[in-house]
Amino acid sequence: MESTSEFVARIHDKLLDDLAINSENPINALSCASKLSQNQFDALASITFNGGPRVLKTNDMVTMLNDPKVFPDFIGPLSRSDLNTLAEEVKKAFTYGLAQGLAPRRNREADLFCKGQKYTHNTIE
Repeated sequence: MESTSEFVARIHDKLLDDLAINSENPINALSCASKLSQNQFDALASITFNGGPRVLKTNDMVTMLNDPKVFPDFIGPLSRSDLNTLAEEVKKAFTYGLAQGLAPRRNREADLFCKGQKYTHNTIE
């Protein structure tokens, strides 16, 4: 019979596998994966774990991830217009699942995505 510690270890391993399969692997498969900061990766992992890998394929997420200004390796100043555009792109990308009352979670994920960047996001309601 399996001991409690063996059971806990087995469940822990299954959860780690689930995290890798459903969150980390789809993010690593993105063409822009190497450009993501750790905070951006973690924010995407959170929304992907909650909403499934399909969230990475929504039009709003694709639009945001196709904008070179969203990544930390972007060199150059950001105009007020750029900052406004980025704020709206991040907001739209992180609105997935709001019908389920997830606005507070999505705002925290968007905050994490923007942490350390030159831009922020518009509040998700």
